[in-house]
Amino acid sequence: MKRSRKINWNQKEIDDWIANIRVELKKNVIRKQNRDINNREIYSYLHDIFGAEVLDLFDIEYDDPMVFNANNANTDNANNENKGN
Repeated sequence: MKRSRKINWNQKEIDDWIANIRVELKKNVIRKQNRDINNREIYSYLHDIFGAEVLDLFDIEYDDPMVFNANNANTDNANNENKGN
């Protein structure tokens, strides 16, 4: 009987831990979404002030893989269009 009580107590403790982790995870997801929104707004603002050429220099310097890949895709498309002419 003692073993059964201990298992039940451990199960309750585990359930509480899972519930707390879920709450923390939800809070962290919201924080991350807010940071992403803020970063996009700042990037857009800087784009409006400095222009695409200057921000491209910063993107390449800091090696942002998302922007770098998007720029490569644009360059590849432009090269393919020029080959067709």
